[in-house]
Amino acid sequence: MRITTFKGETVSDALRKARKGAGPGALLVETRKTALGAEVVMAFPGETVSGGGETSVRTRRTKKRDSIPPGLKDAMDRMKSVGLTIPVRKALAEALEGCDLFLDRPGDPSVLPAAARILGGMLRSLEIPGPKARVTAFVGPTGVGKTTTLAKLAARAAVEEGLDVALVTLDTYRMAAVDQLRAFADLMEASLSVVFTPKDLKEALARYKQVDRIFIDTPGRGPMDLRRVKEIRAYLAGAGVKSLLVLPAGARIGDLRAAGRTFGTLEPAGLVITKWDETTAPGGAVSFSLETGLPLAWVTDGQEVPEDVHPGRPARVARALLLGEEFEEKP
Repeated sequence: MRITTFKGETVSDALRKARKGAGPGALLVETRKTALGAEVVMAFPGETVSGGGETSVRTRRTKKRDSIPPGLKDAMDRMKSVGLTIPVRKALAEALEGCDLFLDRPGDPSVLPAAARILGGMLRSLEIPGPKARVTAFVGPTGVGKTTTLAKLAARAAVEEGLDVALVTLDTYRMAAVDQLRAFADLMEASLSVVFTPKDLKEALARYKQVDRIFIDTPGRGPMDLRRVKEIRAYLAGAGVKSLLVLPAGARIGDLRAAGRTFGTLEPAGLVITKWDETTAPGGAVSFSLETGLPLAWVTDGQEVPEDVHPGRPARVARALLLGEEFEEKP
């Protein structure tokens, strides 16, 4: 595995350099602040390296693998079937080969749980107060479940946490979008504001300065529609809003990467994976989180409000993916 460090004045600057220079096969290992700025460490599964830093030089493997160890085959098949990308599968395989497992014969029941533990350790979670930022905007392509996710989290805050909530929508483009959100607001007895300009948004946020939580719905945009995404940025810039990127679990990795590049201009704080229950291969979205370093915020797996939304805890996401476990908390 090749390790490369990218440096910048800030973490965001270093991440931009890493995404540009590392390519789609790299995995984020670590971000750290230094006396001179920040560093981002990226890993390239399947490669070794001599030296370090941005000038690292690739070296050949000293030993070429002829075949997958028998004890790894079932686990690798599972990783592939759930949609994990090749770089992630390679990284997990290399890590498993370094564990105290019986990989010379098939059938060891501890291999997949070990893979889940390793994957959980690789993923990042959006730490509190990240998922509970006072003002949260949901951004992403059309039809990914932004409005439904907003309703689930707003109801969770209002019903389960007893907080005062307010809803704001920028989505005046989609037919019946405002009516849908108004219905949710009425059920929760929450205020709703429809805004048409960046000034309207600032005024709405000022009116809600005493409200515990504010949830902002945004219009869906195509993953390549950078111009219209910049329009959303004009609304959110300087308003003290934390954005969460909402993407569906069943999307192709190429589409996820395209959306990540476009909506990355909004500097989202975390990732919401939606519609987990609507695909047999949510691993692409999990791989996307690893590739970009975008922390997991929430996962949704159904239409029930507010039940079908779960914190993006890495260990639980990894076990749900590889072991097929449910997201519900155990009593």
